[in-house]
Amino acid sequence: MFWAWRCRVVQGMGVRIWAGVDVIRNYERVVAKPAVQPDEQTIRITHQTGLVSTALMSRRDVDHS
Repeated sequence: MFWAWRCRVVQGMGVRIWAGVDVIRNYERVVAKPAVQPDEQTIRITHQTGLVSTALMSRRDVDHS
């Protein structure tokens, strides 16, 4: 199996809805990769209660051109 290195830039912010419940938004984009790997970016919204995290929405865009 072929494993390639990648460098990602990640930005995130969260909002505390009530005690112990957070909603977190993350954006990540691949900024350095081998030429054979596609460009990729992801937007994810997560609901977190204590140590349990549940994805509410996740969108991954991959450009294979």
